[in-house]
Amino acid sequence: MQLNLSNYAEIFAAIVCTFCVFFKPSVTNRWFIGFLVLTLFVEFSAKLLYNNGAIKTSMYNIFGMVEVVFYLCYFRIFFKTKKEARLFQSIILFFLFFGIINFFFFQGAREYNHYTSLLGDAILSMFCLRIFYDILNDRVQGDSTKTLLIIVSGLFLYYCITLITDSFFYLLYIDGEFFKTLYTFVNGYLNLLLYGCFALAFASEAFNNNSRNLSS
Repeated sequence: MQLNLSNYAEIFAAIVCTFCVFFKPSVTNRWFIGFLVLTLFVEFSAKLLYNNGAIKTSMYNIFGMVEVVFYLCYFRIFFKTKKEARLFQSIILFFLFFGIINFFFFQGAREYNHYTSLLGDAILSMFCLRIFYDILNDRVQGDSTKTLLIIVSGLFLYYCITLITDSFFYLLYIDGEFFKTLYTFVNGYLNLLLYGCFALAFASEAFNNNSRNLSS
């Protein structure tokens, strides 16, 4: 089984998160540990299913929806009002409705659901901007604000660039080999950036003796 740059980044982030959970449990690493284990399970299952593209694509389509919902639920813990809670609930339900309809009736299970991916990219990018705004205006309090800032920075860069690459996904059908190579290259380094930010955030929080849970 051949590992790529993304896999090494994911494994590294999962190891750091696991260590930090035992060393100094926090809201962040307890949220992420299960998600990172699931990510590794999906990635390695996909490698085992390399010769069965249909099942592999279906699995990625489903995990893509899970991924967006996970990040939205993580963001939700930093917004306290009932109005904001209803907003998150409505957006999650809308995204899941769109994704499920697209999965079963439009792009289908066997084709990469990049319409769903585009919607998720846009939603997460906008919420990252909102969190940046709240941090700058001291609406997010606590010594772990630095951890949140690192994670949101990684997510913002990842999903902004992914929004662009997914927007031009149709080019894969025009010159498949060139754009597939380019897409894989960009995606690999984006994953390195994202999971590197996760690992940095976990370590930063674990070794900050004064850090407290943001939810407290």
